[in-house]
Amino acid sequence: MAFEALFMLIMVLAAACGDKYNIAGLGDDATSGVKIRFTNACSNCPSVNIKVGGKIITGVGVAFNGGFPALGYTTFPAGDVNFEFVRADSGQTLSAGKITGTDGKYFTVFLNDTVPTPINFVVQDDVYGAKEDTMARIRFVHGLSGKVKDTLELVRKIDSKVIYSGITFSQATPFGHLNQGNTPDTFFIRKSGSTTAYPGTASVISTWAKGRTYTIYSKGITGKTGTQLPGLNVHTNR
Repeated sequence: MAFEALFMLIMVLAAACGDKYNIAGLGDDATSGVKIRFTNACSNCPSVNIKVGGKIITGVGVAFNGGFPALGYTTFPAGDVNFEFVRADSGQTLSAGKITGTDGKYFTVFLNDTVPTPINFVVQDDVYGAKEDTMARIRFVHGLSGKVKDTLELVRKIDSKVIYSGITFSQATPFGHLNQGNTPDTFFIRKSGSTTAYPGTASVISTWAKGRTYTIYSKGITGKTGTQLPGLNVHTNR
């Protein structure tokens, strides 16, 4: 499971304001430009390169569960950003789209579903405001595909707390605060209204770094096994 080097992140505290702290970004704090991260969540796609404006921006292919850049975001001039996911082995375009963004806006693009007709969807990332010194900010993105795309809820195992519910495919929840805690958290997904977790979806995450902002996203195909088994990944937005 790719945790995007979550366990190696160093929390940086800046400019205290009362009992709050502004948390430094991951090398992408400049206010100018549109910040974009690309994630390969297409469970049977080959490794992909990403093109922006017709030019490849990835040095090596991004495999399933991988993202570009590995940490943080890459910055483009404000305005229209035209992107493509292309096969790393042949250059064939698998999915393409456009983001229109202003300075200082953050987005994540997910390559999803399956070949031969993968799709992409874009979610906006509200990475600001993670200032609570005892809390982390968490959101959930629904990327679990299948012939029937179930409505999901995200549950924390330690206390059976339903973190988010009623989330449909390609939907992203707002970022919400969770206690930072002293023990690792384990999350799972289940169909909304069910009490049974999907098999193989548990995601053990190191104790939240206070003030940080995280995305938990589901991937895989309902009813599948192996690499397409439904699962969860997590990456750090800020």
